[in-house]
Amino acid sequence: MKKTLTALILYFLTPGILTAGISLDPGITELTVKPGTPYEGSITVGNSTDYHLDIKVEPENWLKRRGFENHLSEMDPEEWISIPSSFSINAGEEKEIQYTLNIPQDERIQGQLVAMIFFSPQTESEGISVQNRFGASIYSAIKGTENISSEITSERASSERFTVRVKNSGNVHIRPQGYVIIYDLFTDEETRRFPLRAGNPIFPGRSHSFSAPFGEDLPNGRYIAQAVVEYGMIYGEKRTIKSEAVEFRK
Repeated sequence: MKKTLTALILYFLTPGILTAGISLDPGITELTVKPGTPYEGSITVGNSTDYHLDIKVEPENWLKRRGFENHLSEMDPEEWISIPSSFSINAGEEKEIQYTLNIPQDERIQGQLVAMIFFSPQTESEGISVQNRFGASIYSAIKGTENISSEITSERASSERFTVRVKNSGNVHIRPQGYVIIYDLFTDEETRRFPLRAGNPIFPGRSHSFSAPFGEDLPNGRYIAQAVVEYGMIYGEKRTIKSEAVEFRK
């Protein structure tokens, strides 16, 4: 009996990932689509191996995979994404795979649909079938229904870092970024700014913590820290929220 080995590799945070000879570009697509109006896009698949590959294409409902249970998570990707189910690609070749997004006109469909498009090379080696899955994500906000909102639920400072927790209170995902301002406790003057280690997506109703390490760049002393968080840029807007100011000692 032929043995089967399946390795699931999820690459969806960085565009243009290259592993085992397969690359996807873009690795992340974030856009706004008007219901009833088809949107055409593409993902470029590269094969840097020395052999021909047959690729299986499998859209997956990423909202359901992330544990959401609502009307949007019940929509299969096939209801709003059209993409070839398979294709072949020669050694050293790049191939542009076209897809079409078509969001149904339904007042219940509000917020955002999310899918992961998996590309699986079908290969066999010495009687063992190996399946690697490479994923490219598509975030499709539904134009006119977006609620872009977030709040800071907690903040804390130590001698090494400032951490802020952001909750997405809207109905589309956000990718916050920002910085922490350090003020001298006694003069109230700004002394430093440190970037937040941000960029992670936050899905609706979910929270994520971001931190700004101080390192050796902040001298010993007594300070007040406050985070400035920006979001909404991927939807053509820029919202800004600030944390409470926190006193700490370095």
